[in-house]
Amino acid sequence: MVSGSKANSASIHQSAAINSSRVVHAQEFDVSVTMLNIAIILYHIHEYAYSLSVLKKLFQNIEPIKEQIALRDAFC
Repeated sequence: MVSGSKANSASIHQSAAINSSRVVHAQEFDVSVTMLNIAIILYHIHEYAYSLSVLKKLFQNIEPIKEQIALRDAFC
C-alpha cells in the first residue's frame, strides 16, 4: 500500500518529467508558467532536487529583452 502523499508525489514527478521535456522543445505555446507552478509545488512538498531540475530547464529558455524595455520596467 502506498501512502497518499507518496502517490501524489510520484504523479507530480511523472508530470514534471513529461512537461519539462516539452519546455525545452515547446514551439507551439509557452508552458513556462505551468512549469514554474510545478517547480513551486515540488518545492513545497520538499522535493528540492526535482524542483531545481525543472527551474534549470526554465532558466535555459530565458530570452534577453531589449534594454529600453528593461530600463522602463525597472524604474517605473
